[in-house]
Amino acid sequence: MKNKAEVYFALKGEDFDPDSFTVESGLKPTKSWQKGEKGRYVEHYRFGYWQIGEEAVEGETVLVDEIADKLIKRIEEKKEVIREFIDRHSLYAALVVVLHISMNEQTSTPALGFNTSTIQFLNFVKAEIDVDIYRN
Repeated sequence: MKNKAEVYFALKGEDFDPDSFTVESGLKPTKSWQKGEKGRYVEHYRFGYWQIGEEAVEGETVLVDEIADKLIKRIEEKKEVIREFIDRHSLYAALVVVLHISMNEQTSTPALGFNTSTIQFLNFVKAEIDVDIYRN
């Protein structure tokens, strides 16, 4: 089995309307929901949620920094709007990395790193980095 990585930027909060963020930012989410909507794994979501991400990358070599850089380049011009929404609605913001690691000893493990522009963007909008790692 190969390695697989997904990288996305997410916003969530109790007083957050993801549709209004979509309109104001002009960014189209890859996933979003309203507080109170019926959930996939829960009866109702307790917070509003908005996510934008890149297609998952699967292969022998997975470079997280390249995936993250591609995503940040897509949203960087909206950093002022993103930060203002985060401040106004007390949102939790994160760059989320989901790694599925091959257990095959012949397969290289994914490279996990971030370039300066990604770190500067995350610092500006006051976002965290969240890394979830699973065994394939």
